[in-house]
Formats: sequence, structure tokens, C-alpha cells
Amino acid sequence: MACSVLIGCVGTCGSVVASFAYFHSLPAMISLTMTDPFRTQIYPPQAQEVYDLWLAAHGGKRFPKQADLDLMAIPRLVPSCFILDVVNQTRFRYRFVGTAIEEHIGELLTGRMMDEVRKGKLLQTLTDLFGTTQRNGQAGMATTQMPTETRGHMLYHRLSLPLSDNGETVDKIFGCHFFELPSNSGFNQPYVEPPEGDEINRLKMVFSE
Repeated sequence: MACSVLIGCVGTCGSVVASFAYFHSLPAMISLTMTDPFRTQIYPPQAQEVYDLWLAAHGGKRFPKQADLDLMAIPRLVPSCFILDVVNQTRFRYRFVGTAIEEHIGELLTGRMMDEVRKGKLLQTLTDLFGTTQRNGQAGMATTQMPTETRGHMLYHRLSLPLSDNGETVDKIFGCHFFELPSNSGFNQPYVEPPEGDEINRLKMVFSE
């Protein structure tokens, strides 16, 4: 089923620039992803590409560093990506937020603390997702539905991936954030109208083993 996912684009996206190292790792990465049960839980397909990039960045380490990520390999997806600094297990700072995310939200997030700009159930959901990634070193995927001022309820898909400067302690989180109308979605979970006045429904949250 085709899906209409709202993503941004940096410059002209006609050609994809990718490093030799990224493509050199593709055969082993493809073999790994074919047997990866978590990858099958990732939606939309663009988020699977971000996950594959993160896998390719490991280089035999438990966790990749931010510097290991070859974002030039996925230029059309960079506007939908983000990197968080871990302040502690429950607090995070937006280190980088792609333009597609900030334009959709309608405010600048880069450099700000998450709990300064996110409140209530949404903040709790994000803290659960990113906190589990930080504590356990697990990749995570969450889908929520929320109301918007002009488009009704939308689905929000967030991927959470651990990064580490020392290879052991998760000190950053890399991920992506896609959003779409339920009527355009290929998401395989039922859409449930949230209770009147409720700000968010958590439809799905899964983690790697």
C-alpha cells in the first residue's frame, strides 16, 4: 500500500551522495536486516533507511558515535532526523532537529531542553521512548496520534537509536520523526479516535531485544 509521508528535502534531492564506506557495508547489513525482527516493526519505510544507516555505522562496536553516521548517504531524509543530548535518564536536549520537523511543529527546537517545549502525555511518551534507549541501549519505535490545528488528528512515528562517544554509555540519541494523516497511512495498527479533549494516544511502542 502506498503511503503519503510528509518529509522535507535539503537542496535538490535528485542525486544521492553516499560514501564508499556506507555502500561497502551494504552486503553484510542487508543480511543482518533480513533476520532483524525489530526492523520489521519500523514504520514508515523511510525510517527503515535511517535504521539501516545506523546499523552500518557500528563498525563492530556496541554503539556508533555521532561522527560515524554518514548522513550524506540519506540527504532527502536528513530534514526528518534529529539528535538528542542525554542530560540524564529522564532529560534530553535537542542537539539537532531537521527542518521538516521544526516546520511542522512551528517552532525551533535545536538547542532547547525537551521538557521546556513538550508537556503532559507527549513528554511522558517521549521520555519513555528515549529513556529506555538510553538506559538499556535498545533501539525503539513509537507511533502516536495527536490533534493538529488545521489537519485533524495525525500519526507521528519516531525512531530512537543509541549513540555513544565511548562505545559503552549512551550519551546521544539519533532518530527520525515522520508524520502523516491516518487516511494516507500504511501503518498496520487500527486508528482509534482519542477521548474528547485528550492530547495524545500511544498506539505502539516497541524496542529491540
